[in-house]
Amino acid sequence: MHCPQLIAEVRTLTPDADGWARYEQTGRACTVCPCGTVTGFIDARQAIDAYHLHAEH
Repeated sequence: MHCPQLIAEVRTLTPDADGWARYEQTGRACTVCPCGTVTGFIDARQAIDAYHLHAEH
């Protein structure tokens, strides 16, 4: 059974002046599926394309 998922890559930034944690997206993502497909972190647009191609199976 195929059930691909997209996982956005985020990086930790230094906390703000009040100590709040901050994060930002890197522009990369990973497509993973329980069937074993894993793209690794690649450009988000490529990961989305891989997701759509894999979801067609």
